[in-house]
Amino acid sequence: MYEVSIPVPEKKNCVSFFLQSPNFLSDKNYFYSILNLINLAAQKFTDTTFLVREHPECKLGSDFCERWATIPNIEIVSDCPLQDVYVRTRIVVSHFSSLMEGVVHQSVPLVYDPTSDSRYYPDVEKLNIGRIAKTEEEFLSHLTDLLKSPWKPYSKETMCQWFAATDKTTLENIAQFIEENKNDATYK
Repeated sequence: MYEVSIPVPEKKNCVSFFLQSPNFLSDKNYFYSILNLINLAAQKFTDTTFLVREHPECKLGSDFCERWATIPNIEIVSDCPLQDVYVRTRIVVSHFSSLMEGVVHQSVPLVYDPTSDSRYYPDVEKLNIGRIAKTEEEFLSHLTDLLKSPWKPYSKETMCQWFAATDKTTLENIAQFIEENKNDATYK
């Protein structure tokens, strides 16, 4: 629960990859394929900065960190405050985590889901708020399209559909709910 900054279009110029821990929903094959995808994207879009945020339970090995330190358009931002990452994020990439949180920060979700029997929910493509890619080629095509199109904030209606409140309003709503329902046996 932190404040959601008003987006500054000039600062929203990065593509952020939020890595998942290779277990349960995404295995080691997925993990290594997204690491490869970061390399491919950084090579193809040399004028774009790619932010990489490690999962707290799965840190990258020193070989990746050392290799990426030599690539000027890749930054590892695992130790940066999360809000600072989203302020810079125009496109948020993940398999299942951090995507809708990106929407609250006015970032476009680009789901990379190479699995055969799943589909990210909510379906960001059907809702017209993001894209879903099943292959590297499809991912690079979507990324090309998203980077070519100008960034624009989501409408108030779209935001209200997904988020009843953000920042301190969230805490105020929770406190109000507790106060209003403290004597209701359902919540005890």
